[in-house]
Amino acid sequence: MNVPNIPALTSEVNRLQNATNWWAEAALWLTAVTAFVGLLYFVASRIAINRGNQLRIAQSNLSAAEAGRLAANLTAKDLKIAAAGQKASEADARARAFEQEAARLTADNLRLEAAIDPRRLSLAQQKDLAELKGFSNRTIEVKSYSSDTEGLILATQIVEGLSKVPALVITDNRLTMQPAGMVSFGVSVEGKDKAPVEELKRILSMDGHLTETSSFSAPKRGGFTVTTSFGRIVGPPPSATITVGEKPIK
Repeated sequence: MNVPNIPALTSEVNRLQNATNWWAEAALWLTAVTAFVGLLYFVASRIAINRGNQLRIAQSNLSAAEAGRLAANLTAKDLKIAAAGQKASEADARARAFEQEAARLTADNLRLEAAIDPRRLSLAQQKDLAELKGFSNRTIEVKSYSSDTEGLILATQIVEGLSKVPALVITDNRLTMQPAGMVSFGVSVEGKDKAPVEELKRILSMDGHLTETSSFSAPKRGGFTVTTSFGRIVGPPPSATITVGEKPIK
């Protein structure tokens, strides 16, 4: 009969009892640690959620601030653009006013030049006068005012042109007319011979409107309202008379 080894069994029981106690205590510690870790996880999760909400609010505020700044910048730029446009419009208006004033001054200068420029025959008119045909043995009278130097030069051009026509008789009465109550303006062509009168009118009216005529009556003195002439008369009445009056007033 085998007798159990009591001390050995007792020692084994004690060993196992100690091991059981240790692991039980370890399990309690692990449970506590697990609970603490869970608590930490809960706290961390709540903090993360709060921080996320705060982040969204901060991002929203940042976006609103950036949008406001952008809107302010755009408004400022729009105001600058509008101001620049206004200045450009004002500059354009001033430029147009300057252009209109320059055009007016140019027109005034042209009118002044036309008013003071002396009358002269153009090259075409001089050529046509020198090449008159079909008026041989006709008499053409040319006359002008005695005190009109400008008219004298124009009448001289006419005489020089006509003097080149063969067999044409010229009655030169330049500087022979005296105004006596009436002054004639422009160049007139008169006479009973229609052919030379019309041809001379055509030539003299080609350039510069030389044949644009008018007259001016001064206050009557002694009842006379005519222009007197003391020129020479050669042979029969002229076929055409060219009267160079004063330059028309415009």
